Amino acid sequence: MDDLEDFVEYRSGLTSISVENLQALAKYYDFGSVEEMEEFLNGFDDSIEYYQSIKALEGAISIYLSFGEDAEFILDGLFFAFGLTEEELDKIERS
Repeated sequence: MDDLEDFVEYRSGLTSISVENLQALAKYYDFGSVEEMEEFLNGFDDSIEYYQSIKALEGAISIYLSFGEDAEFILDGLFFAFGLTEEELDKIERS
């Protein structure tokens, strides 16, 4: 039963992106606006439009802020650690 509860908790954290939670996320990370947050992401060849959930977007921003230029290396390492390609991760995110 714990596995089912863990799965339900995980899925409940995958809230779709909305104007309201984008604004809240931008404010939380001290961006002046959602547009400024988008510009920050663009600096890493990333974009809000690449994400289906606010949790995934928040995770990416956290990594970019924590690791800066090394973020790409960190993310690539995570893909490798899980044995997933970017395409496979995209499919998981869209499901």
